[in-house]
Amino acid sequence: MNATPSSERGRPRPQSRRRRDHVVRTRASALRRLTFILAMAGRASALAPEPEQVSERVRELAAVARHVFVRQVGESAHGRPIVAVYLTAHPEAMEKQLRVLVICRQHGDESVPASAALLWLEEAVARRAAFEHVAVVMLPTLNPDGAAAGRRGNGAGVDLNRDWIKCSQPETRLAESIFSRWQPHLVIDLHTFDGHVHEDG
Repeated sequence: MNATPSSERGRPRPQSRRRRDHVVRTRASALRRLTFILAMAGRASALAPEPEQVSERVRELAAVARHVFVRQVGESAHGRPIVAVYLTAHPEAMEKQLRVLVICRQHGDESVPASAALLWLEEAVARRAAFEHVAVVMLPTLNPDGAAAGRRGNGAGVDLNRDWIKCSQPETRLAESIFSRWQPHLVIDLHTFDGHVHEDG
C-alpha cells in the first residue's frame, strides 16, 4: 500500500528540488561568465593594440573601485607614459601584504597579455575583499613604443626580455626599480606564444 498522500504525489522532494536549483544556478552562473568573457574579450582585444587606450581603460576601472589605483611610473624610450595599477585594500600597508608583480606586454607584438590584464581587472574591481591580504602591482603595457608599432622590441629596437641583466633601457630600469621598491613574493611575466623560434631564443 502506498503511504504517500495523494496531495503529495508529483511534488519534487526537497533533496531533488535543491539539486535542481543548484544545477539551474550553476548553469546560469556559467552562462553569465561566458557572456562576460566574450564581451570583455572583444573589448580588450580592441583596446590592446593601442597603449593609450589600455591606460585609459584601467583609469576608468580604478575610478569605480576604492582598492584600485593607477599611477604613471615612468616613460618609454620614445617618451610614452608607462602606468602601473595597484590593487590593495590597504595601500598604506602594502609592505605587510603578500605582494605580486605582474608584467604585461614587454614584447610589443604580443597583445594578449594586455587583453588578459583588462579581463582580469574587470573582475578584480568588484572583489575588494580579495585584496585584504594580497597586493598586486601590474604593468599592463611595459613596452608602449613596441605596442604602438606592433613590433617585438622597444623604441630603441631592443628586446626587453634580453635586457634584464644590463637594464640598459628605460622600461627595464623602471620594472627593476618597482621590483626593488616592493620586493614582490611572486612575479608573473605574461607572454604570447606564437609558435615562432626567434634567433636569440
